[in-house]
Amino acid sequence: MNIHSIDKNQILNIVKQNTSESRFEHTLRVADLATKLAHHYKVDADKTWLAAVLHDLEKNISLEENDDLVNLYGLDKKYLGNKNLSHSKLAAAVSRDKLGIDDEDILNAIAFHTTGRSDMSMLEKIIFVADTCEEGRTYKEAALLREKAFENIDDVCIFILEYLKESIEKKGLVVDEDTIQALRYLKEKRD
Repeated sequence: MNIHSIDKNQILNIVKQNTSESRFEHTLRVADLATKLAHHYKVDADKTWLAAVLHDLEKNISLEENDDLVNLYGLDKKYLGNKNLSHSKLAAAVSRDKLGIDDEDILNAIAFHTTGRSDMSMLEKIIFVADTCEEGRTYKEAALLREKAFENIDDVCIFILEYLKESIEKKGLVVDEDTIQALRYLKEKRD
């Protein structure tokens, strides 16, 4: 599929039909910040926009539909009953199978936007960061992270990953291995 000739209005309509109004607004804000970061880091803006718009495509499905899709796509059983973790993998799978997106970088940016992973591409980092600190995010560090993302995106990724790991551990849950690997990789790269 030629990413540059994609009908953006058609994609937006698909996303709008499959997400809540608040999720759709979040998606537009992620796309806005991600596109600005793409221009800054000289990443293809069309690819970035597409990954940003599709990143939460499967966020608003029911838990039953989530689990049906996890089984259909043969995903790890850890995704059953866990929409927070599975929606990114499902959004990538549906984007590939139903929308014909075949660009691996876009699919990875969608699939790993919740956990990160070792050796993320710049597009993956942009979607990961934009999702976490778009304009609608109101936690106290969000504005600072948006600003810092234009200075050193790796440092912002490390901050987000450390926060994610800590908050998951506080809840007594298991931190996804991709998050652990992403944090380790970025810290080793920095040091």
